[in-house]
This record gives sequence, structure tokens and C-alpha cells, in this order.
Amino acid sequence: MRLHPLPLRRIALACALFALPSCLPDTDGNSSGSAGAGAGQATTYGNEDLEGTWVLKVNWDDPDLDSQSPTLLVFGVSNLGGPPPLVEWSDDMGNSFMDRVLASDVDLAMDGEFVFWAHYFVPETDLLGTFLLVGRMTAGKLRLLGRGNDHGASGDPEGVTNAWNEDFSWSLEFF
Repeated sequence: MRLHPLPLRRIALACALFALPSCLPDTDGNSSGSAGAGAGQATTYGNEDLEGTWVLKVNWDDPDLDSQSPTLLVFGVSNLGGPPPLVEWSDDMGNSFMDRVLASDVDLAMDGEFVFWAHYFVPETDLLGTFLLVGRMTAGKLRLLGRGNDHGASGDPEGVTNAWNEDFSWSLEFF
């Protein structure tokens, strides 16, 4: 018995129209589905996704704070899945801040949760601070977004002085 080609074409067209939305990119520009093996798997992340140069943009919550130009964070090679080292932090003119950084750490969890902190000192003062970024990496792995805090103070025998605590939103974009 021979099948008529018109009903088969209608079935194929209906299947294609049904499958099309799962192949279209979502708002992050990533495929929300695909045909074949691995369909529907979530994006996984690792510290190796941070290796390279990132442009950090900070938007202070306090409108009285001076707006700062973007800075560059450079993360080195992640050893055995461990945290990648911060190898450079500089402004857009190439001036390095690494001589101010006392310690730092970065981590990107498998679900995209991102945490970065750096303890630093303010040159020519006795002020110490901590710069904290917490957020998420987008599914495209080229951008991170979140909230941050810059806080610190100096201490003397009389107690804490010159304290600050400033919140901000931030973005990191792969350079």
C-alpha cells in the first residue's frame, strides 16, 4: 500500500514547528534545548571558566560617590579545578593595584554562583579594606552580574576609625 506524501509532509511540518521553540536562544543568547544526546542538560561552570581578562564595572548605590572607570581583573590558570589566582588588577590606563592587594580568593560553583574577595590597604594610610563581589555567571559564560560591598577601617588603641561600608551593583565581562 502506498502512502500519500501530503499527510506525511503535514506531520513533518507539525513536528518541526513543535520542536522549533526549544532550539531558539533564550535571553542570555543560549540554546534552551537541542536535539540529540545531552538535550535539556543545564550549563555547568568551573573555575577554569574564569581564566583570562575581565572588565569590572561598578555602580555605587550612593550617588555621592565618584564614578570610577572600569578596571581589569586577570585570573590565571586554575590548577586541578582549584581557584584561579588573581594575577593582575589594573585601571584602564594600565596602573596596577596588585601592590595594594594583601590576599584574594575567587570561586565559581558548578551552578554559576560566583564569589570574589580581596583584602587591600589604602596607600599612604593605615586603612585596610575588603572588596567583595557575589553574583552569578550567565549561561553564555562571558558575563557575571551581582552585588558587592567595599568596607574597611583603621584601628588604633582608641577604637575603630575612618570606617566605611559601601554597597554597589557590578558586572564582569570577558575581555
